[in-house]
Amino acid sequence: MDRVVQALAVLLPLGYLAATVLYGMAFAGEKAPRLMRQRRTVLPCVLVAHAALFFVHARGWRVFPVHGTWLMISATALATALLFALIGRKHGQATVGAIVLLLVTVLQAIASAFGPMQLVPETSPSGAFRALHVGTSVIASAALLLSGIYGFLHIVLYGQLQKRNFGTLFRRLPDLAVLARMLRRSALAGFLFLTVGLNVGIGMAHAMKTEGFQYRDPQVLLTLGLWLHFGVIAFSQRIRGLSARRASFAAAAGLVTLIAVLFLTLIPALTFHALH
Repeated sequence: MDRVVQALAVLLPLGYLAATVLYGMAFAGEKAPRLMRQRRTVLPCVLVAHAALFFVHARGWRVFPVHGTWLMISATALATALLFALIGRKHGQATVGAIVLLLVTVLQAIASAFGPMQLVPETSPSGAFRALHVGTSVIASAALLLSGIYGFLHIVLYGQLQKRNFGTLFRRLPDLAVLARMLRRSALAGFLFLTVGLNVGIGMAHAMKTEGFQYRDPQVLLTLGLWLHFGVIAFSQRIRGLSARRASFAAAAGLVTLIAVLFLTLIPALTFHALH
């Protein structure tokens, strides 16, 4: 099974890169080839292959397949691509897909390049609560990444509008109202899932008396900050003075912070989460 894991670790970044290129061709506008069928074929195949990586790991060790930093990053990449695929079927945002899949490609490439290429047995306790904690945290991370990307694109499109630059980028992106709506909805989904994941994780840490756990831990503080941050973004439409433009800047800043939190677990000295 190690060979299967190694093969998938090599092929997944290439598969996501191919999907990114197919979606990115939409920026060519009217000159772009008709690739809807290819996009709807390549991306699902890559998603199935990515899911197979975790299936092989779970079958090989008979444990919950997501543990350790590298597998968490890989799972977040999978969840982000899967969420976009579900959204894309309804809205057909090929240009947004290129940006999302580019980030997914980078995350998976880093996980494949620097993470373990062999099956690694799980050393931390498993169970329903741990599966709930990890699962909701992964989905929350994916939703918040999407919110940050929509916020970034809102900033870009708003800048194009101010400069009266109505080129290909302006024409191929969704309008400001759609981007604002999607960044808030993604933030709300992330906020709700993170609420569950965060509380379950804290409860488990207290119940198991996890060594090194404390509220002053950098990862705990940043995660709590992100929870509040994206909660405000999710309900920004109801908050006086918090316009869509300000919410987009906040979401883009949250995107950078979230990526920092994901990679913070690479430094065992700074967090109680063990590095596998």
